[in-house]
Amino acid sequence: MVVGGLLGWATTAAADVWSAQQLVDESHRFPAGTQVSAWSRDGSIVRVDLDLGRPFDPREMDELVAAADHVLGAGEGVRGVYIRVPDHDGVFRPLPDLLPDLPVPDKGVPVPAGSPPHDHPGWADGALAGKTVYLSQCHGWYWHDGYESWLTQRGNVFDTVEDFHNPEGMNQYLMRYLLNAGARVMPVKESDLNEAMVIVDDADVGYEETGGAFSESSGAGFASGVAPYGYGVDPLEQGGSREAETATTASASARWIPEIPADGYYQVYASYRQDPSRAPDAHYMIHHPGGVTDVFVDQRIHGSTWVYLGRFYFYAGRDSAIGSVELANDSVSSGATISADAIRFGGGMGDVEREGAVSGHERWEEAAIYYTQFAGAPTTVYDPYSDGDGSDPSSRSRFADWEHEDGEDAVYFSWHSNACGSCGASGTSTYVYSECDVGYDCEFAGIEGSDVMAQYIQSAVVDTIDARWEPGWSDRGVRTAWFAEVNPDYNDEMPAALIELAFHDTESDTALLKHPRFRRDVSRAMMHGIIDYFADRDGETPHYPPGAPTHLSVRGGGSGELEIHWEAPPDGGGLGDPATSYRLYLSVDGRSFDGGVDVDGTTTTLQGPAGWEPLFVRVTAVNEGGESFPTPTLGAIPSPAEKGVLLVHGFDRLDRGQLLWRALGGDLGDVTHMDLDAMNRYDYAVEHLRALAAVQIPVDAVNAEVVADGRVTLDDYPLVIWAAGEESVEDESFSAAEQEQVRAYMDGGGRLLVSGSEIGWDLSAEGDSEDQAFYGEVLRAAILADDAGTYDVAAEPDGVFAGLGPLLIDDGSHGTYHVDYPDVLDVQPGASVEMLYAGQPSQPAALSADDGSLIYLGFPFETVVGEDDREALMIAAVAFLLPEYDPPDWDDDDDGLTVGPPLDRGCRCRTSGTGGVAPAVVLLLGLASVLLWNRVTDPRKDLR
Repeated sequence: MVVGGLLGWATTAAADVWSAQQLVDESHRFPAGTQVSAWSRDGSIVRVDLDLGRPFDPREMDELVAAADHVLGAGEGVRGVYIRVPDHDGVFRPLPDLLPDLPVPDKGVPVPAGSPPHDHPGWADGALAGKTVYLSQCHGWYWHDGYESWLTQRGNVFDTVEDFHNPEGMNQYLMRYLLNAGARVMPVKESDLNEAMVIVDDADVGYEETGGAFSESSGAGFASGVAPYGYGVDPLEQGGSREAETATTASASARWIPEIPADGYYQVYASYRQDPSRAPDAHYMIHHPGGVTDVFVDQRIHGSTWVYLGRFYFYAGRDSAIGSVELANDSVSSGATISADAIRFGGGMGDVEREGAVSGHERWEEAAIYYTQFAGAPTTVYDPYSDGDGSDPSSRSRFADWEHEDGEDAVYFSWHSNACGSCGASGTSTYVYSECDVGYDCEFAGIEGSDVMAQYIQSAVVDTIDARWEPGWSDRGVRTAWFAEVNPDYNDEMPAALIELAFHDTESDTALLKHPRFRRDVSRAMMHGIIDYFADRDGETPHYPPGAPTHLSVRGGGSGELEIHWEAPPDGGGLGDPATSYRLYLSVDGRSFDGGVDVDGTTTTLQGPAGWEPLFVRVTAVNEGGESFPTPTLGAIPSPAEKGVLLVHGFDRLDRGQLLWRALGGDLGDVTHMDLDAMNRYDYAVEHLRALAAVQIPVDAVNAEVVADGRVTLDDYPLVIWAAGEESVEDESFSAAEQEQVRAYMDGGGRLLVSGSEIGWDLSAEGDSEDQAFYGEVLRAAILADDAGTYDVAAEPDGVFAGLGPLLIDDGSHGTYHVDYPDVLDVQPGASVEMLYAGQPSQPAALSADDGSLIYLGFPFETVVGEDDREALMIAAVAFLLPEYDPPDWDDDDDGLTVGPPLDRGCRCRTSGTGGVAPAVVLLLGLASVLLWNRVTDPRKDLR
C-alpha cells in the first residue's frame, strides 16, 4: 500500500485528482496503469504524485518529467510541473532523490596556462569566435530490451517523427548558422546525413607519411576492422597512433587518402591523442576538387573523439590531389608534437550493436547513447546506471560535460518538440533546471547563465514565428523541469537550455515543424539568442551574421571577361545585420569551391576561362557577426563573340511538398524526411551549363528576380533558357512581372527553352485568367494531367529530338532531386508534341512551337539522368531554336570549331593556405495517378 501522501505539498480535492487522472489516461505517455494519487497547483507550479504500479526506473526519468510537464502542465500560466513517485518503502519522493550519485569522469589533462593562444584560422570569424556550442539533437533509434528490437523513442504523428525532424533542422541549419558565426560546434549525436562513410586509419592502406618525422605514439587510437562495436567497446582505443615533433616550417606530413564511394558532400573528422605537449595549431589540409582548405586544430584538447574539420564535395574513387587530408608538422609552437590517428569521411550507418544487432539505420538517426560510444566516451558517460545498454537523455549532457575542457567558453543547447496527447496545445517553451521540492521556492537552480540564455533564445524564436509564420504564436515561456539535459548533476560545467519548439501532436504546429524554411528561420533565431546571451554576459553589443545576397547575375563583358553583380541582403527584423563586405567563391564544377576572396561593393569583374568551359560563382555576405549562407550557384561561359544564351535560374522553392518519403514499416509506416541536398541544392545551373558547353555557345546566367525587376534586357539574347525546376504555386513558376518580361521578349521574336515539372499545375490548374493566358499563348499548353506517373520519356521519331534514346527522369535516386509530379501537357494549336511519357501514348512530355520559337519540357532539364543524354537533349534543342548558330573561334585555326585547352579540374580553383587565392581570383585581382483530379485524393497533396 502506498503511504506518505503529499508530505507537505498542498492537498487537493478528489475532483482535481480525477481530472488529472483523465489527462494521464488519455495521453498514453505514462506507463500503463499509472495512477494519480494527488495533484495540486500553487500559482504557476503544478505538483503531482504518481503511482506507477512498479518501482521507478531511473532511465525513465526524462520521459516521466516530459509527460507530466507536457500533459499536466499544458494549462495557461504553468511554468513547472514536479512529480514524485513511491520509493521502495512506499513513500512518495521527488524523482531526483531516487537517482544514484553519478559523477561524470574528467577527460584528459588540463592545458598549461602558459601555452600560446591561437585563433583557429580554419574556423570562421564572427560573433561566436572563441565560443563552443554543444548541440543535442534529441531522440533516435534505440535498443529496447523488452521488445528485443530497435525502436524510435517517438511515434509517427502527422507523417513525421520527433526523432528525425528536430535533428534534421539542427544538423542542416542551426549547426551551419553557428559555424558561420564563428563557433566551434560539438554535437552529441552524428550530424552528417550522408549514409556513406570511409575511415582511413594510420595503419590502413591509404595512409602515407613523408619527411621521416613520425613515429609510433604511446597513446592508443582508432583501429579499422573492429566494427560492429559491442557494449563497452571504445572504437578509439582499439589501435595505435602516430606522432611527430613540430617545426616552424613544414618538414614532414601524414596523409589519409580514402576510396570515396560516390560523388557527394562528406563531413570530414579527425581523431588524435590530446596532450599538453601537443601543438595548439595542428595544420590539417583538406584536398578537394575546389582546392586546399586549411584547418588548424588545438590538439591539446578534444582528443580521442571525432573533431569536425568541415564539409566538402568529393568525387568517387581515390585521388590524393583532390580527395585527401594532410597533416603537416608546421606550427607556431616549434618543438611541440602533433598526433596522427584516423580521418573519417561521412556519417555512415550505425555500427554500435546491442544484443548482437545493429540498428540498420543511418548513424545520425540513432540515440546519443550509441554515438557517444562511437565518439570515444567511457561507459560511465553513456550508461551511468550500469544496465548494459545506456541512458539516452543523460548521455547527451554527460557527454558534453565529459568533452568540455577546462577554460572552454561553452554552452549546451537541446532542440525538441512537444506533445501533450489530445490537449491540442500550441506554442514554444524553453526549459532550465530547478530543484522545486518541499522547502524550495521552485526558482531556477541550474548552472549560472542558463536562465538568461534560455530567455534570449525563447524570445528570439517566438518573435520570429510571430512575425514570419504565425501571428499571435503562443509564448509558453521559460519553464523549469528536472530534465537530464539541463540537470547540473550531469553537466555542471556550462549553461544549458532545452527548447520545445512546437507541439508535434497538434496538426497546425506540425505543419510548421515540417516546413524547411520554418526550420531555417527558427535556427537563425536560436543562433541570435545564443549570440545575445554571450554579448549580454560580456557587456558587448550583439552582432548578427547577414543574410544571403540577392539578385546574382554572371554576364560576359566582352573579351572573355565576366561581370558579376549582386544586391545587398535584406536586414533587420530578425534577418541579420547589414553586410559590410562580400566573399566571392569560384568553382570549375559548381560543387566544390575555392577558399573565396573578399570583395567590397556588389559588383566585380574577372577574366573568364578560355574555351567552352563554364566558370561557376556564388557569393556570401560578411560582417562582424559572421558570414551568410551563399547565393544560388550560377555560372557563365564567356566568349569574345556576341551574346548567346541567357540562363535564368528560377528554382527557389523549398517547402513541405519537397520533403522526401521514407517507408520505415512497422508502426512507423511512411514518414517525411528533410534532406536539403536531395530537395534543392540551388546549384542546378551546373547541369545546364555543362550541357551548353557541349553546344559551344556563350552563356550568361541570372536569378529570376533579376528578370522580374527588369535588371536584364532579354532582347540582348537570341535564346533564353528558363530553368523552373519544381517551382510551383507558393513560389510562382512565372510571377506576373516575369510573365510580362517573357511575353514581351517572345512577341519581339525571342527564342525560349523552358523546363519544369510544376509550371502547368501553377499556371493552368491553379492560376488565374492571366496565368492561364500566358501558359496557353506563350508556352502553347494547357495542363492535361498533373502527374505522368512515370519517369521514362521517349522522343517522337520524326521530331526535334529524333534519334535521342529513351530518357530517364530522376526519381530521387540519381543525384538531383525527386520529380514528384511531371506535368503532362495539353498541346495547343501552333505547337507539336516532341516527347511522350513512355508507355503513355496520350501523355505529351514536351512540345515545340511550330514557328521554331519555343521548346517546353514538362519536367526539369537538370533531372534528366546521365550527362550524355543531357548534352544530346541540349544540342538538339539549340539546333532547333537557333538553326543558324555557328560557334565562334577561340583561336586562329580555320576549322571554326577549335576550342581552348580543357581546364584542370583538380587545381583550377586550388588554394594553399589561408593567404592563397585561386588562379581565377588572381585574374580578378589583376582584372502515381496521371489524371488531374486524382491530385485531390493524393494524401501528400497538402504538402505541396
